[in-house]
Amino acid sequence: MKFSVIVPVYNTEKFVGDCIDSVLNQTYDDFELVLVDDGSTDRSSDVCKKYAAAAERVLFFRKENSGQIETRCYGISKSHGDYIVFLDSDDILDCNALRVIAQKISVCRCDMVIYKYEHFFDKPQIYETGKSKDTVISNKKELYIKIFSNEYYNSLCIKAIKRDFLRSDGYSALKNVRYGEDLLQTIDIIRQNPKTVFIEDVLYHYRTNPNSVTRTLNAERYASDIIFVRNAAYECLKSEGYLTDDEMCHFRGISIKLLCEGVSNIAQSKCAFSEKLRLIKDLKNNPYYKDFILGGKYD
Repeated sequence: MKFSVIVPVYNTEKFVGDCIDSVLNQTYDDFELVLVDDGSTDRSSDVCKKYAAAAERVLFFRKENSGQIETRCYGISKSHGDYIVFLDSDDILDCNALRVIAQKISVCRCDMVIYKYEHFFDKPQIYETGKSKDTVISNKKELYIKIFSNEYYNSLCIKAIKRDFLRSDGYSALKNVRYGEDLLQTIDIIRQNPKTVFIEDVLYHYRTNPNSVTRTLNAERYASDIIFVRNAAYECLKSEGYLTDDEMCHFRGISIKLLCEGVSNIAQSKCAFSEKLRLIKDLKNNPYYKDFILGGKYD
């Protein structure tokens, strides 16, 4: 079983070396590392080139800046593994990650493995792996509800996905989405009903980087994206007929929580106060939140 670890790289010269080392130091050795520089303006590309020159299993590509979705898709098109693992260039993969994932796939005969992550600032914690209790889901409705009702599972970076369930094109309408784009690609995967195992092992270490895309907030783009992404999730569930009254109540609760977080993030952004007020008012008046959240109209 071969893995392709795909790393979109953008202006992370300070951290990308640690990221690459965390993959090269895996205790499972059947993998390739695909580095895709998304038009970095710092020395990230130089760091990647050195690793690619020194190790045959490291593939390096550079392209014009186009965002996370297109960069990941480009990486998929250049990869050869049976399963795809995504890793952000300022984060770290646990040294046992691929070995644990391979074991779960072999035992459960699954198409996707979803694992845990932890946040770190300086050094990641060390966690014991391989002794967790697994939850296997083969029912598409259960999978939709579990993922859409908990934003923890949105990230593609905590999913190892069988190649057959991923595509490398067809996302042109989503290319401008910068916040929450992971959930949009996850929706596309779940539609195909992959047999999925959820494990408790912490295999991904998410660096608290003040310069990351999610930290350097573009308030205008963010306000637009959070509406777009949540509406996509809602329309998907509704079209599949997977929302009972109780499930809709829970989904509305999650949406309200995310709206409050969105308002908080906009309020803390660096844009002018008058701009913050406008963006928050736009959120309140958006048809999705106005009808679905405030009016509760979901027939």
